[in-house]
Amino acid sequence: MATRRVARLGMAVGRLISPDGEGREWLPIRSPVSQRSIKMGMVLLDMTFRVEQAFRVRVPKGWHEQLGISWQDAGSDATLGQYHEFVLRLCKEQRAVVPAESWPMLFRIVEDASGLDRAQITTETRIVHDIGPMG
Repeated sequence: MATRRVARLGMAVGRLISPDGEGREWLPIRSPVSQRSIKMGMVLLDMTFRVEQAFRVRVPKGWHEQLGISWQDAGSDATLGQYHEFVLRLCKEQRAVVPAESWPMLFRIVEDASGLDRAQITTETRIVHDIGPMG
């Protein structure tokens, strides 16, 4: 049996466990995940946590699939406008209060999480291409 931990971005390490439970030395494991994918994952994870806190909703796992985003298909993407509508739908489904200033809230979340310039953030900003690994 092997366990894995992330030591730092882009470098995973593993600890081999013998049947008697004794641990062996930590060994570097090459990660097939690119730095761009890691950046994308970290930005989207940060955005998800911030949305959950700000809007008081639970964003389901696989939310990107509900917006038609596939990490394997470079052509699939969604806009922040579509993501905003998705968040508002979550608020209604989960009986959370829909803030009157929902777009400015999401705007600040994207700005803080992604580091994009304010001028780059619009309802037409694409999640994968503009914010993620292509951005």
